[in-house]
Amino acid sequence: MKRILTILLAAAALLACNKEQTPSISIDGQTSYELGPAQIMLPISLNATSSDWQYDLGGAAWLTESKKEDRRLTLRVSANDGVDARSAVITFYYASPSESGAATVSVRQEAKVAEPEISFEAPEEIPAEGGSVSVAISSNQGGWEAEPTADYDWLTYSVADGVLTATAGLNPTEFVRSARIRIYAPDKATARVFKDLVINQKANIIEYQTEDLSASGTSNCYVITHRGPYTFNATVKGNGEGASGLATPEAMSPAGVKLVWQTVKGMISDLSISDGVVSFEASKATGSAVIAVTDASGTIIWSWHIWHPAIEIAELRHAGPGSRMMNLNLGALDNAPGSISSFGMHYQWGRKDPFPYSPVSHDGSVYTMPIPVYDADGKKVDIGQSDRLSLKENTLAFSIANPAVCISNSVQAESGVSRDWLVSSQSNLALWGNPRGAERSDGKYKYQGSKSYMDPCPVGWRVPPAGEFVNFTESGGYTWAAGDTDNIIFADLGGEASVAVVDIDEDGKYTLRDWQDGWWLWLDNSSGVKSFFPAAARYDGGYAMLMGSMSGLWGNYWTNAASDDTAPGTAIALSFSLMNYQKTKYEISISPVSNGARADGYSVRCIKE
Repeated sequence: MKRILTILLAAAALLACNKEQTPSISIDGQTSYELGPAQIMLPISLNATSSDWQYDLGGAAWLTESKKEDRRLTLRVSANDGVDARSAVITFYYASPSESGAATVSVRQEAKVAEPEISFEAPEEIPAEGGSVSVAISSNQGGWEAEPTADYDWLTYSVADGVLTATAGLNPTEFVRSARIRIYAPDKATARVFKDLVINQKANIIEYQTEDLSASGTSNCYVITHRGPYTFNATVKGNGEGASGLATPEAMSPAGVKLVWQTVKGMISDLSISDGVVSFEASKATGSAVIAVTDASGTIIWSWHIWHPAIEIAELRHAGPGSRMMNLNLGALDNAPGSISSFGMHYQWGRKDPFPYSPVSHDGSVYTMPIPVYDADGKKVDIGQSDRLSLKENTLAFSIANPAVCISNSVQAESGVSRDWLVSSQSNLALWGNPRGAERSDGKYKYQGSKSYMDPCPVGWRVPPAGEFVNFTESGGYTWAAGDTDNIIFADLGGEASVAVVDIDEDGKYTLRDWQDGWWLWLDNSSGVKSFFPAAARYDGGYAMLMGSMSGLWGNYWTNAASDDTAPGTAIALSFSLMNYQKTKYEISISPVSNGARADGYSVRCIKE
């Protein structure tokens, strides 16, 4: 019995020993891992009683063994280039993965974050007559939001089911118009990316009928408003009207036609003449051109200014004798302060032909040249100057035959004979229709004159008389500014004086903030009508060029009144300045009735006939 008990105790002890030595395994540390999308090495530490353990990756091909040690498994994790996260459960065991002693660890790998994207196909253009286009838009950011980059009053849009639909009415212009809609993803507030969707609408191509520019009257300047075919009567010089001291001109029978110059290449094409009628095709370009007719020998016998402004010409109420004034300078593109587009053309007093303006604003030197102009072939045309050492070209006949030549008065001006571009023996106070325009009675100018055939203004308009600018200063004469540029005080011989200058910033005083490369002036203060007068500078009569011009700093505007009684060869003009010739100090002045050399090239602001 004792022997049997001993055997049983030994067997129990052996069983207990064998149970303690059964291999076991567990995870040492984390039992789950959150991984990024990039490729990495993942070490997993184990508590193992034997090195014979095994593992199962659960079919995760993106996990591969890198190294297996007694108590560590290092896995290579490949990069996740997909759009979804992926997971795996790794099982560690001895006999089989299902045994009770097995240990598991979970691994989750995030997907690679895609670069933010917005995609859409460029839409078709909206038809000129109006319509809609739809654009399917997609984003990998989970949504998108649309907002226009500007206030497009001609376009509306809606968004539904990932599609943006843009709608426009009739395009009234002959230009393609565009709108830019910015697409934000996922929305404007949290956008990680944006992309601009451009919506275009086709131009409204109008088939214009030929327009007779001289149908309502002839002049030396014709205004065009759109592209297309035009004609005008080329047998009449200007308006065909003489004046006291200026005979009525005879009709012409031109033999040929030519383009003298144009400010934009291709502005004028298809020039022809038949039975005294000039025909041409105008492009959409805004600007100016000079068309001339010739005799059989090719000599120019007359020329016309073709003017295509960028804004509509309008009448402004004016307190002067003319009562209506043009809203921009003759030959200007617009009346935008601080821009050369407002300068307009320059004219020697009594001549009908324009000269191009300065290409710079608020600047100028002895080297200033005008904007470039071109011939019919697109080649640059030089604005010429007459011989400064001779008077042989200082004739009316020469000026008519050479509309692109500015005529110098150097010889007779330096000798004190006359400041006219015409030789003194041919000087004529009636060229612009007001030979007695300088005469006064009780301080007021007596004569307004009438339009002559040498007047450069369009049909229905003319060069203003001397009295037209008088109301710009209290005295009706020269007024200067005292004080500093932070408080400009205008004065004349009687002390402080009022002027028609507009206090643009409404701070109760005049400062340089009210100067915008020219003055805003009240045309009719009682009615609140004002207009901007740019400081477009001038052509110097001695050099017959822009030499010395201070664009943006000096302004000069002709009247139709010559003033030989004051100084031979002069005429009355509105003049103002901001700075002296050397640009070393401010010399602010306004004179509505200053005397200028008739050889100088000044601006013209037309009034209604």
